[in-house]
Amino acid sequence: MAKPEALMTKASDTRTIELEPILDISHAAGIADRLRALSGAPVSVDASGVERIGTPVVQVLLSAARTWARAGGRFTIIAPSGAFLTGLTLLGLSLDDFGVPSSVNLDPQ
Repeated sequence: MAKPEALMTKASDTRTIELEPILDISHAAGIADRLRALSGAPVSVDASGVERIGTPVVQVLLSAARTWARAGGRFTIIAPSGAFLTGLTLLGLSLDDFGVPSSVNLDPQ
């Protein structure tokens, strides 16, 4: 059995993916590939610059969040823009669906 300290990760171990402003279907496969390459590592997705997000990208991010959660990993969405949050709302989702409490104000504005 692994020692508790072996299960912990340092903040410096977290890999950050910065999302582009416009995220349509043409971006979904690339984001999925980037996330697959980071499998097993703690990941933060910086959504602060998102101006528009399409359903396929939301699906990729939601799948990743659930995959990391099942594996006991850390997957976070940091500083989601208003447009990112609106995109989730239009799909009937919230940050709660990604394991981030929606009561937490993560929008930098």
